[in-house]
Amino acid sequence: MTTRKNTVRGMTIVELLLALALLSGLVFASVSWTTATARTHAVEGGRASWEAGAARALDVLDDAVFVEDRRLQGNGRERWRVDATADSISVRTRELVTAPNGTLLVSSRLRVLVTRGNLYAVYLDDNDRELLTRPLLGETESLEVSIIELDRRELEITVTLLGVHGASAVRSWRLPKEAVR
Repeated sequence: MTTRKNTVRGMTIVELLLALALLSGLVFASVSWTTATARTHAVEGGRASWEAGAARALDVLDDAVFVEDRRLQGNGRERWRVDATADSISVRTRELVTAPNGTLLVSSRLRVLVTRGNLYAVYLDDNDRELLTRPLLGETESLEVSIIELDRRELEITVTLLGVHGASAVRSWRLPKEAVR
């Protein structure tokens, strides 16, 4: 009688370690790729959200620039409407604002500026007293204002908002020279 030799055998320890090393490498690569993709998505999503918020903040400034204030035109006082510095812009306007205590107040000036990484709208009265400060946009690195003379009667004011993610938003207005101080 002949004995049969068992030909079924398992993996050796070397083959087992090699398989575990390959599997570990694949797991590490997939986790790294997933993490990088999630970070990129978060940054791009944050940038898109910031750009939408910046457009809304510039719309607030748009509304103030284009409000006609007949009182400024007929009273013989200074007729400036926009006062711009390198890092803030003020607009003389008429706007109703609700104070924190709920009363309605008339703001005669809107100042937009960046403080501590946030863009704020500061509403002031005729005596430059602060009526209300409203945050417009977070994660804002800077606000830049430039003025270009187009001809003897007209200026172009450009406001650029820069976000901390590197995104930017730009808005320009053409105004008569007498309207800018």
